[in-house]
Order: sequence, then structure tokens, then C-alpha cells
Amino acid sequence: MKALRVPVGEQPALIVVGRGNDQKVIIRNLSRRHAVYVGGKAVTADEGFHVAPDEALPWFHMHQGEEIWAVCSVGQTSVVSVLVGGTV
Repeated sequence: MKALRVPVGEQPALIVVGRGNDQKVIIRNLSRRHAVYVGGKAVTADEGFHVAPDEALPWFHMHQGEEIWAVCSVGQTSVVSVLVGGTV
């Protein structure tokens, strides 16, 4: 398992790229005050999947080349922890 910490701000940040056929990933918002929104390259706070402060998404699977991006609302920042497991 590999752990990454990625800073997130007002501009979309690439937080993880799928490297296997069926790779397990979990994303946790480490901020205690600001939400993070995840989605594709053009993710926005209005359209992204909401990850509340100090919360995590359930494990999900990524495939080779898939990308997950994250962004915060205007004027906010956070750090996300990304745990990447092996392929299933």
C-alpha cells in the first residue's frame, strides 16, 4: 500500500492516477474546516463529489490511466491523503 498527501486549493489538483487494472484507492480529507470536491480534470466545488472535513470516501477501484482531481471552494485549502492499494 502506498500513501500520498496532496495539497488542494482553488485550482483542480491531480491527486491520483490509476496504475493497474483494478487498483484499490481511498481518499481522505485531512482538513478540519474545509470541504474538498473530487471528480475529473475540470472538477468544481459546484459539481464535484463532496468530501466533508476529516471524512473519507469508501474504498473504490481505479483502472489504468483513470485520474481523480480535487478542488476546494474559493479562498479555502486542504490536504488530502490518498491510500493506494495493490490490484485486486
